[in-house]
Amino acid sequence: MSDRFKLPRREVIAAVAVLLLATVGLWAGRVITTSGTLIAYATAMLALGAVGLAGATAGVLREQRNANKLLADEANRRSAQAAEDDIACVVINRVSGPGHYLRVEVVNNSSRAIRQVYVWADIERVIGRYHTVVLETDPRTGHLQISQRMRVFRITVDGKELYHAFRAIFPGQSVLFDQDTKMNQCRDPLLEIDNASIKAWALFANAAGTTWWKCSEDGEIYRLDEPPTLVQEVPRQLGPGTAESSNTISIT
Repeated sequence: MSDRFKLPRREVIAAVAVLLLATVGLWAGRVITTSGTLIAYATAMLALGAVGLAGATAGVLREQRNANKLLADEANRRSAQAAEDDIACVVINRVSGPGHYLRVEVVNNSSRAIRQVYVWADIERVIGRYHTVVLETDPRTGHLQISQRMRVFRITVDGKELYHAFRAIFPGQSVLFDQDTKMNQCRDPLLEIDNASIKAWALFANAAGTTWWKCSEDGEIYRLDEPPTLVQEVPRQLGPGTAESSNTISIT
């Protein structure tokens, strides 16, 4: 047991001294004159000591609980900080500029896979978003199509919808996301404006799917208090490379 849980030595010595003086005083004053009186007095002192010991034990247990709570809180804080430091290793790199179709590279330099990856770009003072998908070459036709690892989940984040999520990016893996020009919202290239007004974002869950993170190309990291709101899961019913174009908001 550490020193913080030991009873103070001075207080114990003082209590014993007071008890001895009280006993001597009672004996000298002939309050304790018989063996029966002495036994009754000793019994009362033992009971008083037991009560004091119980109180001291309760205090020690209370201090232990407080110390354990502090240790648990510190462990949780360090765990959360370690998770954020790990997520900070996920790099969002926009490789396209104004006047070009959006292209964003997501590099997972963290120690775990990231799942359900949504990637898009916002422009200051512009309504709507530039959405992206991962493209792959159809081995039969040689044409580009939306990757079979994309899932169509409509969710709401910051009051706006996102549509396509890439299933998983593993540690050390780099994935390119290209503008989804099949959507009415994204048919045109990025506006010809100051490059600093354009910002690419990625939203994803940790490997366990329990915590969601939002990161930007500027290195901003936000941990979502709650998972995104699922609007609708849309099954892929059309041919490869076809994206849903309903329920969109035109960028102006």
